[in-house]
Amino acid sequence: MGIETKNIARPDIKPAFAERNVPVALATDETYLPYAAVTINSLVANTKSGNIDVLILHAGIREQARVEFFEKVRKCERLSVRFVDIGDSVIETVARNYVQHGYISVASLFRVFIPQVFTAYDRLVYLDVDLVACHDISEMYATDLAGCLVGAVCDYGIESYVRRVPHYCGFVEKHGFSDRSGYVNAGMLLLDLVALRSADIIDKLLSVAMEASEYLFDQDALNFVCKGRIKHLDPRWNVQLGDDNREKQLAATGGEIWIAHYTSEKKPWKMPARCFSFCWWRYVAESDFPRLWEQAWGDASVPPAAGMPKLSVIMPVYNAKRYLSEAIASVLMQKELPEIELICIDDGSTDDSAEILEFWQHRDARLYVLRQKNQGPGAARNAGLDTAKGEYVCFLDSDDRLSPGDAFLRAYGQARRDDLDLLLAASSTIDECGRMLCEDIRINNEFIPKKPVFAPDEPGVGLFVCTSQAPWGKFYRRAFLDEKKLRFPALKRSEDFPMVELAMALAARIGVFRKSICEHRTGTGSSLESTKDETPLVFFEAEQWLRDSLRNRNLPDRFCAAAQTAFINHLAYNLGAVRKYSSFKAIFEKYRNERTKWIRWDDVGLFERHAPYWRLIKAVEACMDDDGQIALFIKLSLEREKKPDGQLAEIKAKLKDAQAAIDRRNTWLADARAAIDRRNTWLADARAAVDRRNIWVAEARAAVKHRDERIAALEAAAKRRDERIGKLERRRKILWLILLFIVVLLLTTII
Repeated sequence: MGIETKNIARPDIKPAFAERNVPVALATDETYLPYAAVTINSLVANTKSGNIDVLILHAGIREQARVEFFEKVRKCERLSVRFVDIGDSVIETVARNYVQHGYISVASLFRVFIPQVFTAYDRLVYLDVDLVACHDISEMYATDLAGCLVGAVCDYGIESYVRRVPHYCGFVEKHGFSDRSGYVNAGMLLLDLVALRSADIIDKLLSVAMEASEYLFDQDALNFVCKGRIKHLDPRWNVQLGDDNREKQLAATGGEIWIAHYTSEKKPWKMPARCFSFCWWRYVAESDFPRLWEQAWGDASVPPAAGMPKLSVIMPVYNAKRYLSEAIASVLMQKELPEIELICIDDGSTDDSAEILEFWQHRDARLYVLRQKNQGPGAARNAGLDTAKGEYVCFLDSDDRLSPGDAFLRAYGQARRDDLDLLLAASSTIDECGRMLCEDIRINNEFIPKKPVFAPDEPGVGLFVCTSQAPWGKFYRRAFLDEKKLRFPALKRSEDFPMVELAMALAARIGVFRKSICEHRTGTGSSLESTKDETPLVFFEAEQWLRDSLRNRNLPDRFCAAAQTAFINHLAYNLGAVRKYSSFKAIFEKYRNERTKWIRWDDVGLFERHAPYWRLIKAVEACMDDDGQIALFIKLSLEREKKPDGQLAEIKAKLKDAQAAIDRRNTWLADARAAIDRRNTWLADARAAVDRRNIWVAEARAAVKHRDERIAALEAAAKRRDERIGKLERRRKILWLILLFIVVLLLTTII
């Protein structure tokens, strides 16, 4: 595949600025042109120490589209934007050989031609149009490539891609990439154009790119052809925010993002509430925002409802930028229940949470934002309760989300229909990427009375453990909370369960909704649950607050057994949740020294219906020395790794998935064995053919040897013949000489 350089070289395109020129090349078609404007806006906003010289490679973008594009780009004296048509010869060559695959467009191949097009430039930055710069890109432009052709960041999702596309492994190994640790992502490149032109590799890049068109296209070509001459840049210069290994790269960058790259098909203009999408939307031009916003949400968009809200959702927010947009959108996009208000309390966040809240507040009038100094989630929820106007109130953490569908509406309908003070609902568990782990859990049916509405006395000892003690996953009648003056205690942690349990004790009418209304995210490391080691004994303070509150309301004897059962629950949970032995020992010692304060051992049958935690308490009681405590801590640590959420249903679901995976593996192994048998049969046939060939070769060699022996014999006979002929010839000459002598003698005699 050849393209004459003279047909695409543009020596007339020279640096736009005489000083501090930072050339940036983009490649796009007309479909992606609006998103290129967002990329450029991010460069303008964050590049402070250089002039931005943007060169847009394209193929036939209409003039009208260009005019509309410039209306979306922020005006700046430090910015130059020029369109460069790549030429018909390139498009024809590519079109003949490339088949569109997934979301990778043919325009992405244009970056291969950059060294040959921009002959007046020595180096240049290439950027995909599905990314935004969050840092001064001139710093990256100044990086010393140390003789390498290209500077780039490792592709953190390549191993996941190999797992999804197993036959790709053979393809990369064919090109010498059995160790993929050096494989880079081509969405952000620092190119040494002089070195690339000297290397004269454009034809090879194109050839390999076409071969890789069903895989990762020109990214594969760049890695294979430039292998050994690629400098690995700081990973913050290309943080790949697709689901594949996003958390792994964020861990490598310490959460810092200098370039946010939205890899995979989950683009921010399609999924505005997705993790880190706000980084992109903040650079959309105001003139283009309504169109892109409506395009992103489509039919999912919910217009604000007039009148008083039916339900208030209260969300404390503290440094929650990663999942905050997703949490907010899950509430505001509840199409089945638009009469809703969302009250977000910024509890002194130091990240971008405040800006995200302001962003969403401008989009939807149903979002109210309160701000306060950092006081903890309890104080934040109390501020929300003081502001709420809905008939019912529910709570949502800023890294969780409401369940999709009409479950929220049906739960609200049940609460109103049954005139409930408190509705206990199921919830689901999701992982850090939003993948479902376990559905419709956290309702312990063995303690729930078989009736739609029940009083708090009816569950007996199981009242406080019939559901999760977390505040989310429940509807509270606001008038009930105000009448009973129910608010969260002023604790930094463990502030939730005492208020929830007190509400359960005071509610006159309680109901249960067994479908999930919210999805709780685990494994984020950002929740307060992940910091229990900082204050391991605070849950004792929360327990004391609950006991005091029950006593002040003349309820201690009525709910004493239920409170003790809940205490065992909390003690077991905290012993299993702390990561440090010092925290474990502190909890252990406090309980052992004060156990008569928390549990009355003469309550016969108190723990019979809560056996798992009762077994743990018996184990705690049996551990009176340090060795026993250490052994129990190790055991709990191992169980925690096996049971991260402490839920049997979740473990069963994982085991079921694992069994399905094993079945798939066994099927694959059976197919592999059949393939191996076919290969062995073929090898046996091949060996038989080789044996026949060897016999034929041996016979041929014997024939050749026999022929050589005959030839040698003939040659010896010929030699003997030649020797005899030589002797005869010498004799003939002698005879002729004798005859001549006799003749001469006779003539002499006669004369």
